[in-house]
Parts: sequence; structure tokens; C-alpha cells
Amino acid sequence: MVESTAWLADFVAAAAAPEAVDSWAERIGAAVLAATPEVASDPDLAVLLAATVREQWQAFLAELTDPTSAPRLVPSAEQVALEVARRHLDLTVLLTAYRAAQGETWAYATEVVALAPPEVDGGALLVELWSRAGRWLDEVTSASIVVHQAERRRVEHSGAAHRYDVVRAVLDGEEPELRELTIALGGYPIEGTHRALVLRALAPGGTRLLEPTASALCAAVRGRTLTVEPGGRELWLWLPDLPGQLAELLPEKGVLVASGNPATGPDGFRISHQEARQALDLGLAQQQGRTWIPYADVALLTFLARDHAAARRFATSTLGALARDDPGRDKIRETVRQVLLSASVDAAARTFGIHKNTVRYRLGQAETLLGHPISERRTDIAVALDYLAAFPLTPESEPARD
Repeated sequence: MVESTAWLADFVAAAAAPEAVDSWAERIGAAVLAATPEVASDPDLAVLLAATVREQWQAFLAELTDPTSAPRLVPSAEQVALEVARRHLDLTVLLTAYRAAQGETWAYATEVVALAPPEVDGGALLVELWSRAGRWLDEVTSASIVVHQAERRRVEHSGAAHRYDVVRAVLDGEEPELRELTIALGGYPIEGTHRALVLRALAPGGTRLLEPTASALCAAVRGRTLTVEPGGRELWLWLPDLPGQLAELLPEKGVLVASGNPATGPDGFRISHQEARQALDLGLAQQQGRTWIPYADVALLTFLARDHAAARRFATSTLGALARDDPGRDKIRETVRQVLLSASVDAAARTFGIHKNTVRYRLGQAETLLGHPISERRTDIAVALDYLAAFPLTPESEPARD
């Protein structure tokens, strides 16, 4: 027993080293993500899970050599249980995560004990180690269930869960009777015209801005509106139309709002939301500091973004040497793009605050790099420039040097 106690103390000291904790967190986290695609597909939840694995392990190690210590749910584990409930994910997701962690922990324990020196009773050591780990996992799992269920009841009592379920069914293509659907959505007229918006907090702490922003948008339009809480960093809105001066209602930073085109009926309800989602995904990929992205402004780019490899080939073959990434050509590309957008050298010069002869000079440089007049492929060039403005080339995707 003395040998086992000494070995356990040495094990705790070694396992608590930063590199060992990193290895443990990576191993257990990978097992849990493989078992729970719902978590793996949610970047915020996956990050929180990684923090939970690390924090729980460190807490377990700190108390492993104290037989009287009581298992406890660390703050990040409590947050995981809350976020799983808020995302309308079933309790089975949480239980699957803990089962995966338990299975991988058992595999780890057997590997560690197998490396113990001969004078240590490996069987007794494995029983001791696993009884502690098993008790810990049982207790924190039970505590997590309590947190999840309490939060799920709170969400359901608020009506948010039912509203989400109804909307999710419509978005997935179900077509319930219109009158019943309108009642289920609190009077929101599903047969009317919809303008869908998706609000996204750009950082976890930005979620506090979502509800005030949604309230301001809803208050600025006439007619019934619909707000849905899918969980995580998003809020979904359906409005009869966009409010005037929408940009003035948005926070200066921290929240990105994407809107779909107006459309009618249940199909329009779905389509406008899909467009808003596509615009949001594009805005998140661009990271250009915008606060509002209407789908109409980026519709073509959303099509191109569905196949980046093909879009890059199109852009680089269309622009040739003009596509190469360097400061000088960046200026030339942006000048050409502005001229094509404004259809005026004078307007482009005013936009950049430069002389119109400078604009003409850059257009001449662009045509030299292209190898032909801009007018020959005006539309293709405009599309290629829009794509590269949104998705700059990486070194490996650049065209060959001229």
C-alpha cells in the first residue's frame, strides 16, 4: 500500500504538468467530439468542452490523493450543461459526451497502471484509481444532468423551446396548416411577407448585445415580428420589412446582422432565412468589420463561395497577373473594381480622394497586366474582383509569378 500511495503521488505530479494536461485534454476531447457530432459542429461548444475537460482533470488530480475529497462540477462543466440545453439539444447529447469521456478514461487508466513498477500491485492500483475516477464521473454527470434539466425547463416555460421547435420544423420543409402555424407562432402571420434576419455575436461575450439589438429592430417596424432563440451566439428574426436606417439601430461592433430578401408564405419564410444564413456565413468568412450584410449585396458571392476551388480558378484565370497579391496590385484591383461599380472615372477618383489621371493610369496598368482592354470582359472582371476582395488569395493559390 505504501508503494501504491507513493506511486499515486508521483503520478499526480507528472500528470499535472502542463504538457501532460494538454495531452490528456486533447485525447479525451477528441473522443468526446467523435461521439457527439452536435458538439463537434458547434465551434463555441467545442471550445467550451475543451476547457471543461482540462478543468475537470485538473480538479480531479488536485484531489486524487485525498480520499475524503468530494467530486465537484467545475464552472466550465456547468456552463456546458447550460449551453447544451440552450441550444435545444437533448439530454442524450450530454450523456453521450460523459460516456465517451468515461470510456477513454478507462483506457487511459489501464495504460498508466500497466507502466507501474513491479513492486506495485497493479490490480489493486487499477481498482483504486478507477473507483476514484468512476465515482468522480458519476457525480459530475449527475450534477450536469440536474443543471441541464433545470435550464431546459426554464427555456420551455418561457415558450422559447416550443417556438424554436415549430420554426425548425418549417425550416426543415414541413408544411403544417397555416392557421395552426400562425397560432403556434404567437400570431405571427406565416402567410404574409417575411424579411428574415440572423444576428450573430462575434465573440462569446457579445451575446448580451443580441436581445437589445433584436428589440430595437422589432420596435422600428410596423406589424408582428418573430424572434427565435436557437442558442449559442445567434438570434433569428422575421420582420414584415426592414426598418428604415437599419444600420443606425445596430451596435458599432460586436454583432453582425445578415438579412434575406423579402418573400411570402411558408416557402418565403424558409428562403429568406436561408439567404440570411448564407449572407452571414459570407460575412463571417470575410471579417471586414461590417455590421450589416444584405443578401442582395452578396448573392453572387454566396454562389461562388459554395465552390472556392472553382471560384479561385475563375478569378485567377480571368485576372491573370492582376490577381497577384502585392500592395501595388491591390490598389490597381480596387481602383478597377470601383470604376466598374461606379461606371465613372471621376466618381472613382472622388471615392479614393485622388486625381482622375491617377485612376486612368491605374486602369492602364490593369490592362497591361490583363493583356487586353477591360471592356472585353467587363462582367467577368467585375465578378473576379469582387471574389478576391471578399476572399483574398493565399500564397499557395496565387497565379504564377510574371
